[in-house]
Amino acid sequence: MDKISIIGIGSYAMAMAHLLGTKGYPVVMWSHDEKIARAVNETHGNPEFLVDVVLPENISADTSLQRVIKDSRYILSLIPTPFIRKTIGQITSDIPDDAILINGAKGIEVNTLYTISEMFEEILPKRLHSRQAFISGPSFAMEVAQKQITALTVASYLKEVSSEVRDLLTTDYFKVFVSKDVIGVEICGSLKNIIAIAAGLMDGLGFGYNAQAAVITGGLAEITRIGLHKGANITTFLGLAGIGDLVLTCTGELSRNRHVGRELGRGKKLPEILSEMTMVAEGVKTTESAYKLAQSLNVKVPIIGEIYKILYEGRPPVEAVKDLMSRDLQSELGSTPLTSI
Repeated sequence: MDKISIIGIGSYAMAMAHLLGTKGYPVVMWSHDEKIARAVNETHGNPEFLVDVVLPENISADTSLQRVIKDSRYILSLIPTPFIRKTIGQITSDIPDDAILINGAKGIEVNTLYTISEMFEEILPKRLHSRQAFISGPSFAMEVAQKQITALTVASYLKEVSSEVRDLLTTDYFKVFVSKDVIGVEICGSLKNIIAIAAGLMDGLGFGYNAQAAVITGGLAEITRIGLHKGANITTFLGLAGIGDLVLTCTGELSRNRHVGRELGRGKKLPEILSEMTMVAEGVKTTESAYKLAQSLNVKVPIIGEIYKILYEGRPPVEAVKDLMSRDLQSELGSTPLTSI
């Protein structure tokens, strides 16, 4: 069977390795931490992420990027967005011509305001531009590793690439649906984490389900406005990558971003919250880039804007909620109809 490389060794990387290894594929994972790589090789487990998951014996780990991707047919990039440019940039000339690069990270680069596909187009050779796929959707890593029913979306500019990745990942419990809306899937996957912080914030402040539902609904409108300005297809926001992932991340107790918001609402400071977490809450960094992206596109994003002020300007959460509630009444979806953007 084709060799599969996974760049990263966090929770979702562990879940994907378990899924693919169980299907019989030889999987090699890259870790910058020699201790974790050794644990995977010697104990078939990870001492920091999904510690109860036992990996099949056809999964190994290495600290050399070049060795990990050598002769690989599929390369899954599952590292946080801020590290993608530097990490992938080290292996651009080493990626095999027939390989497919699959990204599962969520975020927008702060300095360039690029989505990950836009970043890949800049750093990867042209021979690989059409051999990229992007997975996103409601899928907590722990539940995937537990073989609980899951469905997500894979987007690629070429149908044959997305279809191949669909077939690679699909099992009797893990279903994958194809899309050609790369930008839409990326925008949904990135911005839902910010709205999850907002939903958790409402919970932490003591507000009920009504308030959280309002945040999810308003957040979907903001995500959609940004996405449409970037050229996305409106139907993407109504599917697994859109409302599906948004609802899960905003309401699920396994959500890291919801956890950050809830702790902020309870009065904790951001540095303290992050220091207590072993996993990355991607919405924290994405809030900065998404807010700047919305400003550059001249798109109104009141919820994202208030989360930005809380995270980066020290605004008290209670004041942010008061400002949201005192906004002038207008059309629910904003002053400009979505379909005319």
